[in-house]
Amino acid sequence: MQGRSLARSVRSLLDWLRSAFRSRVPPSAEEGRVMMKVNISYPTKRFTVHSDPSCTWYMISHDRGARHLQLNRANISTRLAEMRRRVYPFASTKGLNALWLEIDFATGEEAMDVARQAKEALGSRYKRIREADVLVHCHK
Repeated sequence: MQGRSLARSVRSLLDWLRSAFRSRVPPSAEEGRVMMKVNISYPTKRFTVHSDPSCTWYMISHDRGARHLQLNRANISTRLAEMRRRVYPFASTKGLNALWLEIDFATGEEAMDVARQAKEALGSRYKRIREADVLVHCHK
């Protein structure tokens, strides 16, 4: 009996994960603003989106010496141009192998669009980032 219950739970979790990855656009925040965090891991070709501020993965890993870059309406053009010019370099060494983007926009769709633009800008210089899949880890 417990085996069937566990199997149903696993199927339900897998269905939820499939739908989350399929949509790739986190819903808008109730208060009208979205603070999305994107982890770019250079050597492992990871581009992971976190839009739930209570995500334990973000809370655990964001202070491990990674760089942080804020993106918002006021600085988006400048930041994207800097990404294209390699102002934020990547390498397989500590301190240069990860970057957290902190994207502050009105809706989840806008924030996700900014994440895609950042990936495109960095991907124009870094093949591993260009080839990385965009994964949605959590959303609220």
